[in-house]
Amino acid sequence: MKIARYQHHDGIHYGVLEGDCLKRLVGSPFNALQRAGTTDQLDEVRLLSPLPAPRLFAVGMNYVGHIAEAGARRPRFRSSS
Repeated sequence: MKIARYQHHDGIHYGVLEGDCLKRLVGSPFNALQRAGTTDQLDEVRLLSPLPAPRLFAVGMNYVGHIAEAGARRPRFRSSS
């Protein structure tokens, strides 16, 4: 099962992809997979990111083992004084 978040002319929805159609869901798929009874054509919608305003955080070389594994040099820290 493939679930998409998309924008249609009447708003933003989630739907289950079936062929070239999206079977619209009631509310969020994180609550239930209840179908609304509406079908939208895939070529008439704009696909969106799965979550509204996703926030990604990453830290590179954040521990000594990873630095050694990557063959990188440990960063130098300067004193603020």
